Amino acid sequence: MRRRAFTALDGLLLAGLLAANAVFWSRIGAEPAAGLEVVSPAGTRSEPLAGPRDLAVAGPLGATAVRVEPDGARVTDSPCPRRLCVAAGKISRPGEVVACLPNRVALRITGARATAVDAVGR
Repeated sequence: MRRRAFTALDGLLLAGLLAANAVFWSRIGAEPAAGLEVVSPAGTRSEPLAGPRDLAVAGPLGATAVRVEPDGARVTDSPCPRRLCVAAGKISRPGEVVACLPNRVALRITGARATAVDAVGR
């Protein structure tokens, strides 16, 4: 007697795993971002993630230009020498941070999932 390679029970198990996977991935990033926290030598302030607008955040080297949009924020220009904060791109998920260390300016997206793990190293 020859055994079948794929049975109805295997199909049911596969469908259940696919459904669980779909539920898991649909919940990733489902928490909306609450706002933007701007840290500078002048202090910490909160900004809403609403309407496209530009901010100038003062630091010891000069003003850091920040673009705030409903889906996130990014540093568009900075007086720092290497401009790594500009190259970092847009942040949009709670807990993400972009910082201009020479100018002492940092942006952080606030929200309910601010402690989510985004990477694991060994």
